[in-house]
Amino acid sequence: SPMEIDSSGEVLSKEEPQPLLVIASGWDVPARTLDKFRKAAESVGFAPTVYGPGSGASNGACGNVKWRAVLVIAPEDTDARLEGCWQLLQEVRRGQPSTFLVLLGCRLCGDVGLRLQAFAAGARMVSDNVHHVKEALRLVHSLGRAGGKLSCPTCGLGGLTEDELHLHHPLYHTVDPSDFCPCPLCKEMGLFPLHLHNSHGPLASREPQHAPYPAFSWVVCRHNDGRFLMVNEPAGISRGAPRYWLPAGRVDVGESLLKAAERETLEEGGIEVQVTGVLHFMIRSLKESAPTVRVVFLAEPVDSSAVPKSVPDWESAGAVWVAVEDLWTLGEEDYRSPDPAELFPAVASGTLRAHSVETPAFRRFDALIVELTRGRPENGRFRSAWEALRETYPAEAFV
Repeated sequence: SPMEIDSSGEVLSKEEPQPLLVIASGWDVPARTLDKFRKAAESVGFAPTVYGPGSGASNGACGNVKWRAVLVIAPEDTDARLEGCWQLLQEVRRGQPSTFLVLLGCRLCGDVGLRLQAFAAGARMVSDNVHHVKEALRLVHSLGRAGGKLSCPTCGLGGLTEDELHLHHPLYHTVDPSDFCPCPLCKEMGLFPLHLHNSHGPLASREPQHAPYPAFSWVVCRHNDGRFLMVNEPAGISRGAPRYWLPAGRVDVGESLLKAAERETLEEGGIEVQVTGVLHFMIRSLKESAPTVRVVFLAEPVDSSAVPKSVPDWESAGAVWVAVEDLWTLGEEDYRSPDPAELFPAVASGTLRAHSVETPAFRRFDALIVELTRGRPENGRFRSAWEALRETYPAEAFV
C-alpha cells in the first residue's frame, strides 16, 4: 500500500514514491484521460492510485492514506453532475488540508463561473493541461525532501525548509484568504503570505523593491479569435477569493511601461504578448509631485496557440480566455475590480479603439518613466511629457 505522509514533519526518503490519487468523478471520463494523468504523476516520482467512476472514490480520498496530491477529473456533461464533484473536493479539503488538490476538465477550465465554484469548493489548481499538471506535481514532489523543520501555518504541511515554505505557500494557498498569524521563521505578526514572500526565501524570488516613481501597466489581451485574457487574482489581494481581473502591475525599477505590460501578462496569464496600442492614459492629479501613472494597453499573443497559465503561484491562481458573452454569467462580486466587464465589450464592439504607441510623444513619455523609476530627478519633465501626450492623442484616451 502507498506510504503515509506525516504532515507533522516526517521527511520522506528521496527514493520512496509519494502517494497520489487520481479520481474520475464522472462516467464520461475516458480511460485514456485517466492514464494520461497517471503517467504524468509517475514521471515526477509519485505512486498513483486510480479510481474509475463509481469505484468508491470518496472513501479512497478521505481514508487512511495521507495523499500528497489528489487529481479529480470532472465530468464534462451537465452542471448537475458537478455537485458530486464539489462535494468530493470539500471532503478532501476538510479531511486532508495539506493535500494539493487539482480539478481537471476541459469544459470546467474554460468556464468562468465553474472555475470560481471549483476554487470555492477547495481546488488549489484548475487545469486541463497535462504539462501544467506535471509541472505542479513536480513542485509538490520537491517539498519536504531536504530535512526541514518548518510547518505551514495555513495547512500544517511539515518538514519544510525556508525555501520550500516560500515555494509551498503560494502554490497551495494563492486561492485562500491571507492568514494573519506569527511567522514560523521570525515570529513577526502580520499578513503571512505577504511577509513570507517579501522577507524570506530565495532573494531572487522575492518581490523586487518598488520603484521610487509609481507607474502601472494594465493589459487588455485580445486573441485573434476575439476572446480576451482574464486572470484569477491571488485571494489575498481580491477580497479573500481568486476573483477576476486584467493582467496588470507596477513598473519595476528602470523598466518601461511597454516592458511592464509584457512581463505582467506573462507572469499572471502565462501568455507572451506584443503590445498593439494604448487604450487609456490615467493619472490621479497633475498637482501631485509624483502623480501615479496608469496606462491601459491593448495586446495580442505572440503565439495564438499559447495556453493560459494554470499552475498557481504568487502572481495568480491561473488565467482563462473568455468571450464577451461569458462575462454575462458573472456578477460584480466575481471581479477584483469590474474593469474587464467594462473594457472587453467596449474593445470588442469598437467603441473603444487602441491608439498607436509608435508616436514621438509616447516614446518620450515611456523613456521618461524609465528614468523616473530609476530615481532620476523629475525637474518638471513630467508635465511637459504629459501635455505632449494630450496634444497627440484624442480626449477619450484620457480618463
